[in-house]
Amino acid sequence: MRKKLLMWALLICCSGLTYAQLVTVTDRVELPLSTAAFYPVLNQDGSELLFTSENYYGLNLYQLDKRASRVISTDEGAGFKPCFEANDNKVYFQRTTRVNMRQSKELQSYDKDNNEVISLSDIELMPNVSEKTLPRRAATLANNATAAFTNSLKLYIERGGKVMQLDPMGDGTRYIWGSLSPDGSKVLFTATGKGTYTCKVDGSQLTKVGYLNAPVWYDDNLVVGMVDQDNGDYITSSSVVIKTIDGKQSQVLSSASEIAMHPCSSTESGKIAYNTIEGKIIVLNLKK
Repeated sequence: MRKKLLMWALLICCSGLTYAQLVTVTDRVELPLSTAAFYPVLNQDGSELLFTSENYYGLNLYQLDKRASRVISTDEGAGFKPCFEANDNKVYFQRTTRVNMRQSKELQSYDKDNNEVISLSDIELMPNVSEKTLPRRAATLANNATAAFTNSLKLYIERGGKVMQLDPMGDGTRYIWGSLSPDGSKVLFTATGKGTYTCKVDGSQLTKVGYLNAPVWYDDNLVVGMVDQDNGDYITSSSVVIKTIDGKQSQVLSSASEIAMHPCSSTESGKIAYNTIEGKIIVLNLKK
């Protein structure tokens, strides 16, 4: 028995991956929502959270300190990748409209102080920016920020209104889930069929994180995502996991009894949130 245990220990060490306590979960809260909720998005300080339905119909804002929610929109597509402005005063989202069997997207801005939604004039769609990325682009321009994103299976960096394509993997790699680190020095992305990686903003210093779907930055050295399995038709298991960006250390954050998906994070507050497959939103307070 001792020989078997020693062999397993050697295998783990040789694999380069260790399971460690990277953070401590200090609090776990299930939001008291009356409807199923999916795809959470935390604001900068972790005090508010956006959520939608499983098919992105409608958009809601939940205030964690007041334990209260308000409806921002009931429109189709409103819950698809909404963005908070950097100062958290506004939320950018889009709605889907259909006229004479033709579908189009309309960019919207929600002012929280006035509880008002207004339609915005079309932001210039650069050659590498599609309607799917409108909320992110609106937030980037409003914040005068740098952003990393993926569109049409390609990876881009936007700085000062200029968009540049990155191809750190080469060989016709397709990219999804691109994002910029909090300090703006690194890009996180998933190369389909190859795993999740980070690189510098110029595409250099490629580092493999490993298998991690829907990854997001927790801080400049840790990322959070989901490790899921399916049977070809539907997801059979999924855990929310935090990993070091070199992929060498990992910690499961969700409960073993949950199928946990679509995590988001608030670097400033140290919180993460995710939804279960049944539509429960779980918020974890983490401490390093």
